[in-house]
Amino acid sequence: MPRLHSPFPPQCHPDLALAAESNLAWARVSGLLTSPAAVSRFTALQPALLAAGAYVAVDRDALMLAADWCSWLLLFDDQGDESPCGRDHHLWRTLVHPLDPVVRGEVRAPNDLQPLACALHNLLSRTTPGMSDAWTARFRRHLAAHLASYADEARHRAHLLKPQTAAYITHRRNSGATRVVFDLLEPAHGVEIPEDWFHSREHQDVHPAAADIVCWENDIVSMRKELAGGSAGERRRVAVTLGTVLTDLDGVRSIARLIEHAAAVDAEFLLAIGDADLAPLGTLPPNVRPLPWVPLAQLLDGSDAIVHHGGAGTMMTAAAVGTPQLILPQGADHFDNAAAAEASGFALRATADAVDSHLLDALLNDDGLRKAATAMRAEIAALPSPAALVPAFEDLAATR
Repeated sequence: MPRLHSPFPPQCHPDLALAAESNLAWARVSGLLTSPAAVSRFTALQPALLAAGAYVAVDRDALMLAADWCSWLLLFDDQGDESPCGRDHHLWRTLVHPLDPVVRGEVRAPNDLQPLACALHNLLSRTTPGMSDAWTARFRRHLAAHLASYADEARHRAHLLKPQTAAYITHRRNSGATRVVFDLLEPAHGVEIPEDWFHSREHQDVHPAAADIVCWENDIVSMRKELAGGSAGERRRVAVTLGTVLTDLDGVRSIARLIEHAAAVDAEFLLAIGDADLAPLGTLPPNVRPLPWVPLAQLLDGSDAIVHHGGAGTMMTAAAVGTPQLILPQGADHFDNAAAAEASGFALRATADAVDSHLLDALLNDDGLRKAATAMRAEIAALPSPAALVPAFEDLAATR
């Protein structure tokens, strides 16, 4: 882990103690803290300290509002980290649904809202007066993107998907609430950045960079905690799929023996089999998890190996990302594909009734298999793109 250094000396608002007292009272009155345990956890979060360090030169009322915003954002974030919502994007959308009209400014009477929505309405009613329509629209847009990012994150967690780097960077700027917190600097200081300057190249270069610094520092600290607690990358993953056609025609019987022996392997097996009937598999071992249909390339990006039927699309997708393969051919072109992959060294081949824990261990631990898969990925990556081949095809067509 890199050592982090800030060239700016730490500062703290002198009214921190008053802000902390006011913030706790607000959270209680808003119904966000309903038990002694909730109060204890809230106190440990120290949202007022976060606000006092970020909004050092504002007046006392602005500090208290900033502390209330920090507490709401932290408590909302806890729903993703500590509750079942964080791994169920459908459940998360149910949680966020009452917040959406509040963010859009469509709620006039908040009395019937749940506490989280009611508290958000209170914050917005204290923040937007005196600000321009353009600032308010921008702030609501950033707040909506922050709330929406959690559903996407829950979907990735539920399906054990690893986001692509570019998409994750954009996602993290939203989920980290940095845009929301930066926007709040303007009403806190009683100023407003002109829209033309906000959208200028100079500001758009600095704004994401500042957001990234905050988010990456938080992620580095969180990674240390996750590594210390043993919750980061503790098991290897094996994707298992039979493709859409074979699963629909023949079900999952061909992987019954695989599932039986998976229990003896130190890895997590992810069954990408959609809504197939799992009854032929019996009781699934604890390390076997069924998934809905998910993008295969994205699933493989977080997997150490794949077991599949030998379909050309599945085989080449795995080859393109360098994932070692175990192919259990079932019919059609599967046998030819399996033979070619085995000859190239990036796949093992077996019949469905020959799978055992030793074969699965070899899939995960054979160094030659992994090196061949990596070499195949490099070979595929070096091929010209379809766009690069267009001129050659045009020349060929012109000569006929």
